[in-house]
Amino acid sequence: MLKALWAFGDRRDAKQAPQMLKVDAFSVLWRRSARRTRSLALKIDKTGQLIVMTPVSTSEKEVRQFILSRQDWLSKQLMQYSERQLASDQALGETIWFMGEQLRIEMQIGRRNQIQHQAALLMVIGRQALSRHALDKRAKKWLRAQSEKILAQSMEVISAQTGLQGSGLQIKSYTARWGS
Repeated sequence: MLKALWAFGDRRDAKQAPQMLKVDAFSVLWRRSARRTRSLALKIDKTGQLIVMTPVSTSEKEVRQFILSRQDWLSKQLMQYSERQLASDQALGETIWFMGEQLRIEMQIGRRNQIQHQAALLMVIGRQALSRHALDKRAKKWLRAQSEKILAQSMEVISAQTGLQGSGLQIKSYTARWGS
């Protein structure tokens, strides 16, 4: 016998589009999730957006009460976030080590995007002011390119000395593997 099974809706249908709520002085992105979410949770993402995650069955009234009950904690967390952002945006002049030399990172507005390595200085030149994230990204890209050149030259010297050939050079940036 053939049986037809009808679901009351796909799990993906139960997850609704995020909704913006204004609760007191807070703008909150409300996300409902059918997956394993059994309680209400608050978080602040890396852009500073306040997000509340709830089960699908949670009402707007419950969400508003939940946010209001944690108003002090939210204010404190948002203040700490803005202080961290201010500190990271003011981090120009930070130093990095490269080939045994300590380099101070500076930013300058110029006609084209480039990086200049001068004595004890790494000058990041851009057509416009860069955010801390963009500045870090450019500095890392430069460091990677310099590392590839230096390591490739070192591999050639070692290869000539030992008569062994390497299979290639890879530079990877592990952020999720502990100890890598």
